[in-house]
Amino acid sequence: MRSRSKSCAYLAAVAISCGLGVAPGDTLAAETEFDASLRLGAAKLDNVFLDPPGEEVDDLAYIVSPTIDFDYQSTHWDANLEYIYAWFLYSDLDIDSSYTNYRGSVTGKALDEALQLEVGAERRQVVRDPEDVIPPSQLPLSGNLTDQDILFANPRLVKTIRSA
Repeated sequence: MRSRSKSCAYLAAVAISCGLGVAPGDTLAAETEFDASLRLGAAKLDNVFLDPPGEEVDDLAYIVSPTIDFDYQSTHWDANLEYIYAWFLYSDLDIDSSYTNYRGSVTGKALDEALQLEVGAERRQVVRDPEDVIPPSQLPLSGNLTDQDILFANPRLVKTIRSA
């Protein structure tokens, strides 16, 4: 009975692998990396709103920022995820601010990796008005940043040129 359940498990793995375009032994050759971190800190800002000289407002900002990095690579497909969340609390102004950046993709590979298709999504912070104040980082409260969401599909034909 035990050998039959192993056979069923193997057949299920083969069926799922074929559905994903992954060879049955592919997971054995896979490399996986996972990193997570948490940044806690404080920053003293002498110009929170990036105002002109003489109108500056200073404050102390507390920062909490978890990040996740995941990378999976195998013979037939890769998966990647980068995620950053940042939360800021400005103590004297009693204002909080946050943003999220991420990028995730899955790449399928065929024909000895010559044919590849990457699909994914991304969110990043972009400048809303190039004529307005452009903040050097996320800490200043310029109001000139907004989220940009991107969905993408990138087919690639890869040919290695070998020299003699």
